[in-house]
Amino acid sequence: DKACEKIQRWRMGYHIVATAYVWNNLFEAAADIHENFLYTKELWEIMRTEIYAYLELLMIKKQKEQIRKIFSNMEFRKKFVHHYDVYVSLFIDDTYPLTNTLKCMAIFNRINNAQDVYR
Repeated sequence: DKACEKIQRWRMGYHIVATAYVWNNLFEAAADIHENFLYTKELWEIMRTEIYAYLELLMIKKQKEQIRKIFSNMEFRKKFVHHYDVYVSLFIDDTYPLTNTLKCMAIFNRINNAQDVYR
């Protein structure tokens, strides 16, 4: 339906702008708008790749408090549990038991490989 497509495009636009803000170290500006795409359950599957990239960029930029706030939403945390595991392991407790080591290692690798590029 056309209305749903329009809303989805708006949400994608918010993602692009929030990502640009994070890229340019404008973290508060990103936080002001990321709720427009992060917490819309209907978009979690459609925008899964984009949400992964956003969370990983926040981790690369070491935005612990922003990530903590994002994962305070329990439904979101449950849906993106592997990213939550990586967040906890990187910033809170490096002995934290991962729910799926293989999936988490892929996230760790993307973050580690991008550290120098995105700082």
